[in-house]
Amino acid sequence: MSYKVTRKNEAVTYQAGAHFDVRTTRLHNPADVEGGRITMGLSHFLPGGGAEIKPANFEMVYYIAEGEMTVTM
Repeated sequence: MSYKVTRKNEAVTYQAGAHFDVRTTRLHNPADVEGGRITMGLSHFLPGGGAEIKPANFEMVYYIAEGEMTVTM
């Protein structure tokens, strides 16, 4: 398994498809970790913000630092 440490000043914001009322930050280039099969970002959702369900070609991990999240599948 490979690891990548990203410093705060190295993280970049991006537009996440099918997301709304959110600021998304990519913590690494997916291709840099496990051949693109795992990605990690930091997302700040406004109240009422969210994302539509859509297929992805990689694993997604959600860790809630504050508040709560409802996932409907």
